[in-house]
Amino acid sequence: MVKSIVFGVCCLSALAGPVLADWTHYQGPTYDGISAEKGLACASLKTVWEASVNIGFSGISVADGRVFTMGNKDDQDAVYAMSETTGEVLWTYTYPQKRDPNLYEGGPNTTPTIDGTRLYTMSRSGLILCLDVASGDLLWKASANDVGAKAPSWGFSGAPTIVGNSVLLNVGSAGLALNKTTGKKVWGSKAGPAGYGPIIPYKQKGQALGMLVSGADVVSVDLASGKKRWSLPFKVSYKVNASAPLIFGNRVFISGGYGKGGGVYDFESGKGKELWFSRKLKTQFSTAIILDGHIYGVDGNTNQRAKMVCLDLKDGALKWKSPCEFGSVRYADGKFFFLNQKGDLIISTISPEGMKEVKRKHLFDDKCWTAPTIANGKLFARSAHGSMLCIDLK
Repeated sequence: MVKSIVFGVCCLSALAGPVLADWTHYQGPTYDGISAEKGLACASLKTVWEASVNIGFSGISVADGRVFTMGNKDDQDAVYAMSETTGEVLWTYTYPQKRDPNLYEGGPNTTPTIDGTRLYTMSRSGLILCLDVASGDLLWKASANDVGAKAPSWGFSGAPTIVGNSVLLNVGSAGLALNKTTGKKVWGSKAGPAGYGPIIPYKQKGQALGMLVSGADVVSVDLASGKKRWSLPFKVSYKVNASAPLIFGNRVFISGGYGKGGGVYDFESGKGKELWFSRKLKTQFSTAIILDGHIYGVDGNTNQRAKMVCLDLKDGALKWKSPCEFGSVRYADGKFFFLNQKGDLIISTISPEGMKEVKRKHLFDDKCWTAPTIANGKLFARSAHGSMLCIDLK
């Protein structure tokens, strides 16, 4: 009888097929760069479709058969909605915005965020939009300038994060919250240098909190009031704090480039306390991945040879390092997806013992700084000048 039950469960599992999931936020549904998808054999890596979305570094979000990103042409930003199946452009929403190249190509940095029937975006100068997912109609707009916030040197970049009835944005010294239905201000923070990453939500003792890295500090805020719970200085050259906080339990990993390094901070007591700090993993803006008590990420900046690094989360001990190009990482179905800045997609298995390449495909003859997106059995990637590909991972 037991054998029959086990056999039945196995059969049902096999019939269920792959586990697929949407990707609604820059850091994915669980804010850690990891997809819950299963059954990604990556057998062919064939190109399903190609598209052009013009210049920019906006990431790609996917939900309910639609794909969203942003680009700039002739000092006009465009928000693109495309068919997930064919890449056909379903609608665009455009507005004036200088491309503002500054040691790189410029264009929009922020990844659109999907919340049901609404899409939220932010331009490099701080124009915040809420659009209808199906039609692209404008539901409301707001501006970071209205709350006295000044764009950082390379433009606002942190993807909107939706918690409850609020849109959370890395604007000002400790964030900004708007009502997601009306765009009205819920709370704000003092003027100060914003960071380039998103606000990451978490809960502690039943309270809804958010963590961000501003231009100079790691900050925890109460999401209902915006009241600062604690902060720690985290200064990186040029005020470029661009990696997202990686929260695990009552701890968080924070890292910066330009020689800074990263460390783990414990906040169980309600205040941030450094447990360890290492210069072995310096993530300029490619957020690392935490797996089974270890952290894997790209150490280095865009203008130099980098290293893929594995550290022990317990104490920061270096487990291994391997030379690579600068790039961005994601993880799904036991596979490590690395898109380097030269346009190569490298799929590997990864563990504290090392990294083993499984497959490789050259995607672009153009700069690739934007992290890829994994959704519904496909990988979506783009280059600086707007070439965009949908790759079959089944």
